[in-house]
Amino acid sequence: MLELLNSEYPGEFVFTPDGKEPSKLYEIIKKACETCGIPYGRFKPGGIILHDNRHTWISRLAQAGIDLATIADFSGHSTKEMVLHYSHAGPESRKRAMDVFASPDNRKQLQDIYEDVKEGKITLEEFVRLVRLV
Repeated sequence: MLELLNSEYPGEFVFTPDGKEPSKLYEIIKKACETCGIPYGRFKPGGIILHDNRHTWISRLAQAGIDLATIADFSGHSTKEMVLHYSHAGPESRKRAMDVFASPDNRKQLQDIYEDVKEGKITLEEFVRLVRLV
């Protein structure tokens, strides 16, 4: 896919310095998706759009531990809040967070609490109470 992007768009940036996409970028990504068998378009089941790439790129930087100021500089966002809006936690970053937060003695207990919250088995108040006990 990168060869296709490089051959069709030889520029240095995926997004131009003024924040706008190069005019052919939508066509390039559509062609790359078709080549790889990935649905392209907002109204196709499982389809992706150019904007999805921005979320993924920012999320991957955040998950790799890149600081918010650097991500904001790369992405052109003026606030850290916008970087946070575009970034999403992944399984690996959640695991690293649990490893930092939890000692081996209480890791299992915290994981059980987390699963209960995800499944809606406990209220926010119960969650706060349980975490304070750990």
